Amino acid sequence: MIKKDIELILNSIWESGDNNFKGYLIGGAALVLNGVHDSTKDIDIIFENGINRSAFFKAASKDGFILANDESKKIIHSESEKPVQIIKGDIVIDLFSKVTTHFCLTDSMARRGRLMMGLSEGAGIYCIIPQDIFILKSATGRNSDFLVAKKIMHKVEINWNEVIAEVIQQLGEGMFRAAYDLLELIQYNDILAEVPKWVNEDLIKMVEKRMIKIKESCKI
Repeated sequence: MIKKDIELILNSIWESGDNNFKGYLIGGAALVLNGVHDSTKDIDIIFENGINRSAFFKAASKDGFILANDESKKIIHSESEKPVQIIKGDIVIDLFSKVTTHFCLTDSMARRGRLMMGLSEGAGIYCIIPQDIFILKSATGRNSDFLVAKKIMHKVEINWNEVIAEVIQQLGEGMFRAAYDLLELIQYNDILAEVPKWVNEDLIKMVEKRMIKIKESCKI
């Protein structure tokens, strides 16, 4: 799917519903819309809660989408963190609720999202900015995603102050691997020289602080 395809698909779903949900594009589709990728195989959307995910599916079902498997049928109207997959022909959309892998949709990340379609405030389909996808890619631990993270660095200007602030937000949401995952991405994927020294040092301090807490908890 290229940019035009993604926009047509999402606009059709939006026009089919009651305009009562808020979702955030992540992954390949978001990178296509931000000019980092040329195309993507599927669309990933994360929602603040299961209610918004369910409302999106209601709109998508009116546009011809169906649930892809039995597991998705079981959890579509729940707060489960497991992804729901919907399909229409060869179009695949994965729907996440707030948390995915070791990554959480925080309020600050949502505020940085760019409105694609919908209302100026509130309901709509938003697109997560590339530097937040950079953090998401560090959380998956897949080599292919590490390569995407490097591509993001070379395509867009990273605000490292916001990245560190977001890692702190992720830690506050219980994503305890956030600092370690980003540190691993930076140190083991040939991009350390491109990252400000203070960013690497701050992440090391966060990881060390977390390790101390783990050791202290083991003594109790």
